[in-house]
Amino acid sequence: MSATYKLFARWTQIKQFRSAMAACEELGLSRASATNWKNGANAQANVIERMALDIGENPEAWVLAANAEKALGDEKRTLERLARKLGYAAMLCIAVYTSIPNAFAQSHSYLTKLDHSRHCACYWCGAK
Repeated sequence: MSATYKLFARWTQIKQFRSAMAACEELGLSRASATNWKNGANAQANVIERMALDIGENPEAWVLAANAEKALGDEKRTLERLARKLGYAAMLCIAVYTSIPNAFAQSHSYLTKLDHSRHCACYWCGAK
């Protein structure tokens, strides 16, 4: 199962599509796209970005995760390093948030998404 499929499953659930076919149609893609993603393929960056933005996720983390899955050698190591940096930046934001009690109480949902993005970046590059 690819990073794209994991994002697609979240996007489909949040957008409340009744089927993968309806969700793919919304993206302008064939139903086979979802099957391909489930079997390990990844979508183009613009499709990943659209889904991530639609549900308030960090598109950079998802695009890096998808590209790291298919990369080899130096390219893979570079993408993994960038994903780790993205994860560290998200952790810094969370550290600032937690060091100022109640100052960002209204930002909880945003930071939950930010933490999820950090988790995605770290999960896909192996830095847990």
